[in-house]
Amino acid sequence: MANRLSKADIVDLDLLDAPELSSDGNFLFLSTSCVSVVAGSITVSLASDGEGLLTGYDHPVEPGDIVRIVGSTAADGQYTIATVVSDTQFTVSTAIPDSTGGTVNYYYRAGTLRIGVDASSFTHVSTSSTNLQTVLNELDLLVGGSSSAALTEALHPQLRQLIHLADGEGPFEGFATGAFQETLPAGTPFPTSTTWWTNSAKTHKIVEELVSYNPNKTIATDVWKVYDVDGSTVMAQVTDTITYSGVFETSRLRAIVDNITYPDYLLPDTHRTLRQLIHLADGGGPFEGFSSGAFCETLPAASPFPTTITWWTSAAMTAKIVDETISYNPNRTVSSVQWRAYSVDGLSILATVTDTITYSGVFEVSRTRAIV
Repeated sequence: MANRLSKADIVDLDLLDAPELSSDGNFLFLSTSCVSVVAGSITVSLASDGEGLLTGYDHPVEPGDIVRIVGSTAADGQYTIATVVSDTQFTVSTAIPDSTGGTVNYYYRAGTLRIGVDASSFTHVSTSSTNLQTVLNELDLLVGGSSSAALTEALHPQLRQLIHLADGEGPFEGFATGAFQETLPAGTPFPTSTTWWTNSAKTHKIVEELVSYNPNKTIATDVWKVYDVDGSTVMAQVTDTITYSGVFETSRLRAIVDNITYPDYLLPDTHRTLRQLIHLADGGGPFEGFSSGAFCETLPAASPFPTTITWWTSAAMTAKIVDETISYNPNRTVSSVQWRAYSVDGLSILATVTDTITYSGVFEVSRTRAIV
């Protein structure tokens, strides 16, 4: 009996036990006291108050586990563990504010995320799906297109995302009639805010643009905000900081704040990340769902007739997101415009659209679009 195999001889991380497989994402297996949270390193530090994160034999913590912080000064909420640094430290996979105190509760992720699936022969589910949860999510979206999470034809126009609403266009089909646009200050050629409200009572915002100016009245910063249905909660914000040569724009740096978390399958929230010309074309560039720090380059610099406008993932200009190429007639009207959307590698072209434009004098009368 002295040589009998015991639980101490088994490494838990090598096994998936019943609680892990049966978890629906709400199985609490450990609680610890939080000492501090450092936003810059997204690191949570804990008190040594019992079972260690790594050395706890029954329930060691591992990447992918869910944590819910309660009672802290600023970091209350749910996060996903990215790395376990030590028995008293871990990092999370998303932004987290500086904070102190509170309790950290640890939950197993859903068991279906741990069950592998061979999707290579599937017809309606992505062949890249690798676990049961992803397959179930995709099937849910496909069942009659009636799921509340499904990106249906009827739901698409109603998406409250900057990628649909930004740059002054405001709400279109899918929103209630009676939307009201307010520009302030009134009667000025240099407005500082343009706000779309749900109606003239101006109680609920849909989207707004805030503009600041340089002394020569060129735009210094351009900020867009899109609001949740409550009309006050900012779902996403994009800030462009623009540089010039004289009065001609040469580049802009984009900061993106996205307040929605989302999984890897296509939902109304994840739809915004699609690298498609329908989302990115005509100078709009990337909005929420893309990484902050995107950089727009306009060439030739300081020209009133730019020939290329390129959105890069960063100011290093190593990976493209989307670009626009413009050619001109002798009278400087635009003869053709080509947009290209790039894959995440920044090199592979996903789609190309080319418009060839005809005129009567200087007035456009038609354009023919080629789509590749």
